[in-house]
Amino acid sequence: NEGFAFFIKMKKGGKMYNFTDTNEILKSYEMGIQTTFNGKTLERELTNANGAFQTVMISGRGVVDQEHQTVDVTGRDGKVFRRKSYKEREVEITALISGVNNSAFRLQFEKLNELLDTSEPSDLVFGDEPDRIYQAQFESADIPDEESNQQIIKLKMICYDPKKLTNKKTVTGNQVNYAGSKETYPKISFMVGVNVNEINLLHVEQQKYIRLKGTYTQGNRIEIDMKERTIKLNGRNELKNFDMVNSRFFSLQKGANTLRLTPSSQLTIEYSEVYQ
Repeated sequence: NEGFAFFIKMKKGGKMYNFTDTNEILKSYEMGIQTTFNGKTLERELTNANGAFQTVMISGRGVVDQEHQTVDVTGRDGKVFRRKSYKEREVEITALISGVNNSAFRLQFEKLNELLDTSEPSDLVFGDEPDRIYQAQFESADIPDEESNQQIIKLKMICYDPKKLTNKKTVTGNQVNYAGSKETYPKISFMVGVNVNEINLLHVEQQKYIRLKGTYTQGNRIEIDMKERTIKLNGRNELKNFDMVNSRFFSLQKGANTLRLTPSSQLTIEYSEVYQ
């Protein structure tokens, strides 16, 4: 743990002050408050013989702000509520970064820039909340003047979709007891059991179904992605045989979800639980 016993130097009124804050740093390390972004744990990537990185504090994981859409109505006081939506989530990571010398310190920031550079929102996971995944993208950093080779920095991550996900879950069968607080869109696959010209997949509780009209033989593999709204037959696009007039892509909702396939075959249902 000696690698985390840093002195944080701050300059005020022309005088240098030394503050030792090792207790909080060691506490956060022991609690496993680590940051993993795009599959890379920053502590592991940036802590070595030449320097260190340690997540100290995280904010923005609590209540998500709402945005309300209203209209003015002549002759009525106030406004009329129409709908609400959730705003994007801003997650701020406070971390300690260090280098054994000036050159090593600069290399730490080069590596950090590389780790934060993604072309689209990527998985963001914290060690004290390992079963929740945020879809985040780095936006900006708050970095003080370089007066030492150890600094407290703040990294601002934006989750344009404020919801949190779990790792993928897989259920074999026709029943899913869904525990998430927000609906989720599953991926459902199955093998055709008999030669048939029509396939129906019904969500019993919602009374929504997927109907395919085509030529299907025993052993064909059907994959239906409810989120992407794609249907594949043996890996090829099968939307040409999708009944677009009557069919509806459906989600899984909190509680019991019963699926009924005609003709009957074993279903494989993949999904993530979604939370606010």
